[in-house]
Amino acid sequence: MFRAFTLPIGMRYVKSEKRAYMVVAIISLIFGLSHLANLSSGNPAMIIVQTFTTFFESIFFCALYLRSGSIIPTMILHGVYDWTCFVLDPTLENGIPVAEIDAGIIFSILFALSMGIVGLYLIRPSMQERILKLWNEKWNVHDGGDGET
Repeated sequence: MFRAFTLPIGMRYVKSEKRAYMVVAIISLIFGLSHLANLSSGNPAMIIVQTFTTFFESIFFCALYLRSGSIIPTMILHGVYDWTCFVLDPTLENGIPVAEIDAGIIFSILFALSMGIVGLYLIRPSMQERILKLWNEKWNVHDGGDGET
């Protein structure tokens, strides 16, 4: 639900030719930083890793939403991702990292970083016009893309 509300609002009201980058960066930063709330319950070093990885994962999920215009693919992929983390990741306890940093964490960091890179590729400069057109049509904006009708 985090992206379902904030991303459309950002796309509607941020006034910039690079609004997709700005909105994705702001939402991803807030989403990543929100995981710092786990500091009171888990291993502090692992919480920092979780904050870092969720930032880059959020870039991917925001970009997927921007490119598809639908929250559904994002929700499905995020759900599958979370399920794998909660069920298969032995370093988590109720979603909170409690184990020590080990070699397996390097894989998680690299995977999250690669998700962020794919996300940035999805919203690359050559896609900006296509993204704005999709979002203007989706939200019934007929103004050339500045967000005001």
